[in-house]
Amino acid sequence: MNVSQEHLAVLLLAKNTGERFFADLFGKLGFHFKNEPISPKNLYILETDFQNYEEYTKIACLDNPYRIVYNEFLINSPTNWKLKKNDTEKKQKEFSNWLDLIFYNDLDYYEENRYRVPLVFMLCRNFANVEIDYVVKKDSYMEDLQKIPFMDPSKFNPKLEFLVKNNLDYQKIITREQAKRIFNFYRPYFDKFGFDPFSFTNQEFTLKEKVDFIHS
Repeated sequence: MNVSQEHLAVLLLAKNTGERFFADLFGKLGFHFKNEPISPKNLYILETDFQNYEEYTKIACLDNPYRIVYNEFLINSPTNWKLKKNDTEKKQKEFSNWLDLIFYNDLDYYEENRYRVPLVFMLCRNFANVEIDYVVKKDSYMEDLQKIPFMDPSKFNPKLEFLVKNNLDYQKIITREQAKRIFNFYRPYFDKFGFDPFSFTNQEFTLKEKVDFIHS
């Protein structure tokens, strides 16, 4: 657990959410893991067991589930997509194959394989079961961080600016059908933390389309 005894607070970091940049910031504010200040190389990804920290303030750094899934695909892809930025059709096909391997049986597959390292990124869904005091989203990190009472803006790493320039390439790759599978899996996370179910695309939906997507 990433803990600050000074501030009586714990920090939840999910995979693919800018966690190393946030660890750098919170490490300078007195958060520790294994008795050492947290840093990009010393941090705990995912932890929802608060047996010893029930009275502590809980902070979670989160991101849009569509981007979390898409970033995991990029990390595990054998293709260097930075060198193939314009090959959208190939990326869509590779993403589709990868997603089918991960979500082919949705919850059953997850429950049976949840402790496999490649599936760690999916565990942030469990954050929906925790009462979080302060939520820091990548898209609004500056405003969210400044709501935390002990936050010191002078310690912000300039590299955090990358978070407000979030890559929206996933909107060109994820289909409506794929988005529905991701949404169904992360539904508690979407509901609790207010992420937009339709953010997988920049296209406008009719009311009927929105209702069908959410409830079908």
